[in-house]
Amino acid sequence: MYITAYSRITSSHVLLNGQPVQIERTDKDWLADIYGHLGIRYPKFFKMDMLCKAGFLAAEMVMPAIADVKRDEAGLTHDTAVLLFNRSASLENDTAYAHTITPADYFPSPALFVYTLPNILTGEIAIRHRLAGETVCYIDEAFHADTVYQAVADCFRTTPVVNVLCGWAEYYAGHCDILAVTVRRGREGLMPFTEKNLQNCYTNI
Repeated sequence: MYITAYSRITSSHVLLNGQPVQIERTDKDWLADIYGHLGIRYPKFFKMDMLCKAGFLAAEMVMPAIADVKRDEAGLTHDTAVLLFNRSASLENDTAYAHTITPADYFPSPALFVYTLPNILTGEIAIRHRLAGETVCYIDEAFHADTVYQAVADCFRTTPVVNVLCGWAEYYAGHCDILAVTVRRGREGLMPFTEKNLQNCYTNI
């Protein structure tokens, strides 16, 4: 297994394969600044919650490293899985949604309710890239390279996927902490997929 690309997005930094990406920052929206810099044209982005926006952008940066996948007649590929971890689930949006259903001003927001599950992030990535492989978001207290490594290894061992997009996707109270890593079966890529290398991808910022 080899890492083919990795990206890192925090509240102040953007890196691709360990190299800083210079983003012209405005006073409006850091994630929108990144979106504009990447030249993406995907209007649905602006309807996403902050967790989905951050994870979506990190995935956009590394997905070009996934190539040569087989697609069915509907344009879907079963060759790629998405396995993400985070700490706060969708609490950022859950809190905002809860504020719309207080007894004093009862008006539940269906726009917010759409994003009150953390695995919506993996679904958004799958929709964008036409992925029909396994997609899941696990909850953990912190980023643990050994846990992510084992989940990816198990996925390769028990399914026929060729690529896995894995990592850490945390966004809560304005704190952004995202790592997206593409891993491929075989012996070609940036570096071997090991717990140590995965930890370095997260730590070296």
